[in-house]
Amino acid sequence: MPGKWGQFRALGVDERRLLVVALVWLPMVQIGLRMVGYRRMRQLLSRLVPNTPALPEVGYRTESRTLENARRVGRMVNIAAGRRPLRATCLARSLLTWWLLRRWGIAGTVVFGVPVTGLAFAAHAWVEVAGVVVNDAPDVRERFGGLEAVTTPPAKSHYHP
Repeated sequence: MPGKWGQFRALGVDERRLLVVALVWLPMVQIGLRMVGYRRMRQLLSRLVPNTPALPEVGYRTESRTLENARRVGRMVNIAAGRRPLRATCLARSLLTWWLLRRWGIAGTVVFGVPVTGLAFAAHAWVEVAGVVVNDAPDVRERFGGLEAVTTPPAKSHYHP
């Protein structure tokens, strides 16, 4: 079984880049959420999105390709969350996933939910693209009823990882 470095080298170039970006930004998002809260942190991240594409368009336009790319972003953020010394919350992971998707011109929705069954109160957050969960288990909506969905349009970028 390959070590962590071997696993990293086995990733594609785009996935490596996404993972490094997630490793850098995840702790900042986590700290930002604690310091200024969700709405303010979302506003701050929205301001950081470039108005012009950072990379040239690569031509991926089909919905299935968009979902594949969105899932890849969610997976790399989740991998980064598992590698951090401080465990990232589902909200930090979801907000970072939403922001990365927005950077690449993919409209994502942060969904908040509470368990459908059970007496204890808990909350959970995940990201959906076109109604498809991209950073959590596909059945998360059945386990957690969606309370609020926050959608903002993507930035004007044509780059898809």
